[in-house]
Amino acid sequence: MSTKNLIQLQINEEKKILENGDIICKAVKQHPDFQEIYCLYLEDKKEKRILPIVIGSEQANSKMHIIANKKTERPNTHEIFVKITNNYKINLTHVIINKVKIDRKGYGVFYSKMFFENKENNKIEIDSRTSDAVAMACKLNVPIYCFENVMKEASYNTKTYKNKKEFKSIKELEKELELCIKSENYEQASIIRDEIQNIKK
Repeated sequence: MSTKNLIQLQINEEKKILENGDIICKAVKQHPDFQEIYCLYLEDKKEKRILPIVIGSEQANSKMHIIANKKTERPNTHEIFVKITNNYKINLTHVIINKVKIDRKGYGVFYSKMFFENKENNKIEIDSRTSDAVAMACKLNVPIYCFENVMKEASYNTKTYKNKKEFKSIKELEKELELCIKSENYEQASIIRDEIQNIKK
C-alpha cells in the first residue's frame, strides 16, 4: 500500500525517569477518572493535530519503557517479536492506522496494519491492535501513518490542546510533590498539594 497520501504521525519522546525508577512520559497520560486507563497521544506536527488512543495500564507501562529505552526485568511481547523478526530477516517497514469506530462514550476504537518485508522482498501485512503497532514502530524506529478520514473523525487541534490546562493524574502530582519537597521547593510543593486536594474533592 502506498503511503504517499497518508498522514505521518509522531510520538512525543519527552520523558522523565524518577529516582525510584518510575517513568513519566508526555505521550502517555493516565485517565482522570479511571486509574486503569491511559491515553497514548500521537502528533501530526504538519497540521498541528493530536490523535488520542485509549490503552490499558499494562500497555501504557510497556509504551513508557519503550519511549524511555529502559529494559524490563523480563522481555515483553514486543521485545520477543523484534528478536523473531531480526532472526528471520523480516523488516517492519511501517504501520498504518486505517480505521476508527467511535463508541457511545466518545472513545475511538482504532484498527491498524503492520507492513513487513523479508530478504526476498516479499511483502506481508498483518492486522494489529493500534497500541501494539505503535509500540513496534517506536521500538524499531519506523514511520507511523494514518488515513485522513481517521484524523478528521478522532483527532483534535493542538492549539485547542495547548490552551487547556494539561491534566496530570494524582499519581503524577504526588511524584512531583515528593520531588519538590526533596529539593526544598516548598512554594511549588504547596501549589501541587492544593491541586491534589482539589482533584480529590
